[in-house]
Amino acid sequence: MFIRTIRSAKAILPLFITFTLATSTAFSQSYHHKFAVDSTSQTMLDSSDLHLQVSLHSLDSANMKFRLSALNPSSKFMIITIQKGDDVYYNQSVRQDQYDYVFDLSSLDDGNYQLIVNNGKEKISKNILIHTATHVDRELTVH
Repeated sequence: MFIRTIRSAKAILPLFITFTLATSTAFSQSYHHKFAVDSTSQTMLDSSDLHLQVSLHSLDSANMKFRLSALNPSSKFMIITIQKGDDVYYNQSVRQDQYDYVFDLSSLDDGNYQLIVNNGKEKISKNILIHTATHVDRELTVH
């Protein structure tokens, strides 16, 4: 019985190797492992080492517009929220690895707002202050 098992294993082994090589080349084209290169040390980073990243840039402070850019390497659902206290002014759920959107806050009242980006694992919060400044120009004219 032992000799019979060895003979069948010798017959199956070449078939197994052929099948494994044929399927690995077919599937290797459709799978791309996500990685990044650290620019300071030129080393490759595994996708499990990457974290949620959020940046805000003011496009035009006079028109109350800013750009939100978020990098979500895990491609999990992200929930983007703008709120003031318990009042929610914007809430959107997206499933993208990169998110870019221009917000126009000109219709909001003065106050402290929070922009929250949450992907379930990580939560990043940024504070936004809307403040109306008034300037009084006084002049003295003598005739």
